[in-house]
Amino acid sequence: MKISFRSPVLLGLLAFTVFGAAKCKFFKPSELNFGMQASELTFYTGPFAETGDHELGANKYEWNIDSVLEANNAGDYKLTSIKMDKVEADIFEPAGMTFDALENFAVYVKTSTLPEIKVAYKDPIPDGTTVLSLDLSGDELAPYVNSPDFSILLKANTSAPIEQEIGLHVRAHYQLKVELE
Repeated sequence: MKISFRSPVLLGLLAFTVFGAAKCKFFKPSELNFGMQASELTFYTGPFAETGDHELGANKYEWNIDSVLEANNAGDYKLTSIKMDKVEADIFEPAGMTFDALENFAVYVKTSTLPEIKVAYKDPIPDGTTVLSLDLSGDELAPYVNSPDFSILLKANTSAPIEQEIGLHVRAHYQLKVELE
């Protein structure tokens, strides 16, 4: 299983907004709220000869958001809230493949100290679906993202064997809030 992560805007916009405000002597808001249209995960998974529950992929991130803020002269700020407000998934390889072999699909997060929670899902998946718009749990993700070992997992239940490797994109949009400590 190969996994790659691309987040061109998430930390960039956070850094621009927070760090720019932190350096300004006359303008230092106590709270900043903004939407992020950023993260795209790419997973290659399968084949699966057996039907049933499968983990389609997992990626662990080791970082410290407080250190990132401190290193950019914004140590007075803390990430206090991050919630998903839209998650979509599609199969890009092989071209034209639908989600028909999946009964359900879900995105989970976990850390070494926090329980695994389902943050986005689709159950059941309608026949012929090529792009999934996932339902959201509404859970607060700041404790997970603030953890030094945040992990994202994809899980599904298959109703038919998957005979070849498939490529999945999962795109997430977020609402972020940072506050002065």
